[in-house]
Amino acid sequence: MKHQLVRADTLDRALRDIQDAARLAVDTEFHAERRYLPVLYLIQVNTGSGTTWIFDPLDRDQLAGLAETLPTRPWLVHGGHQDMRLLHRALGAIPQSILDTQIGAGLVHDHFPAGYATLAERYLDRTVDKLATMSDWSKRPLSPPQIAYAAEDVALLAKMWDAIAAQLSARERYAHAEAACASARRAALELPPVDEAWRRIGGVPGLKPTGVAVLQELAGWRETLARANDQPARSVAGDGLIIGLAKRQPITIDSMAADRRMPKSVLRKHGETLVELIRRGAERPAWGRPRAIHYRTPQWRRRAWLTTFVEHVGAERNFSAALVCPTATITSLVLDSPTSRADLAARMEPWQDRMLGDDLWEALSGRRSLHLDGADVSRRAR
Repeated sequence: MKHQLVRADTLDRALRDIQDAARLAVDTEFHAERRYLPVLYLIQVNTGSGTTWIFDPLDRDQLAGLAETLPTRPWLVHGGHQDMRLLHRALGAIPQSILDTQIGAGLVHDHFPAGYATLAERYLDRTVDKLATMSDWSKRPLSPPQIAYAAEDVALLAKMWDAIAAQLSARERYAHAEAACASARRAALELPPVDEAWRRIGGVPGLKPTGVAVLQELAGWRETLARANDQPARSVAGDGLIIGLAKRQPITIDSMAADRRMPKSVLRKHGETLVELIRRGAERPAWGRPRAIHYRTPQWRRRAWLTTFVEHVGAERNFSAALVCPTATITSLVLDSPTSRADLAARMEPWQDRMLGDDLWEALSGRRSLHLDGADVSRRAR
């Protein structure tokens, strides 16, 4: 399959090819290092006509042409969360219909998220070279290996999706895949609330309830500052640092400075702010603290059991538990147990409920157990 860098003399032809296409395979190359929001450097589009077009979003004419045409056709993407977010910002819009091979594959196989090379080998018996993944895409001109790598990222998407779609249809899961992809599209266009940033940090189960409140204050402050300065959140203050502060809860600059692990630059810039955030979190009343699961509690063991149960159901029925019922969903169900089957359904996306709801309700209501049969795990009704 051919690939071509779009230039002034080929721009109109490339845009007409996009307009004539029934669907588009779309990918991007970007740099995420040292930034909160990645910088877009390349847009690859395969129309199914035999040519992969490689657009330069730094070229205003190319970007303006894509803004008029690219959102008008359905897309195929692979692991497209960041692609959708970046292209929505660059183009001003993205299509309603975006199908993701990674999500589709996760509904017919228990591995999620599977990489592009993995799916190319599984569904197309093709070996894909991923050596250029960390190339410097900001440099111009691009090298021939970079161009070939960028083109290959979309050249196989249509055939890959069609192979996945056949399996989805055979298992009557194609509509579930469409709904899951629509959910992923919505999530890509929404920045998560800053007061939820603490949930993405490891080590929460080891904190006391007051420590979780302090962590919420610290993580929300860090996220806000990172967005304002367009820098990675961890470059403001590392995860280990704010988890440590949430555990120790120092209430003076001197007690904070006594910890040799405390970076002097962070203390100098933000010491007084950190002390105030720690004080504010520690003084919250019990009703104002975020709920979390703590180590070696009944809730901790219940989440571990449910995680194992869902993993087993996914392996048994060929879908990914991580996709259909991620840890955040299990945690929510443990912290606030549903009171009925209808209540459980209301707490999940409809496609998730159709895939797993009945089994999950039987597990939550104590009507399913797990047993070891030799080396295998099995489910049994009680």
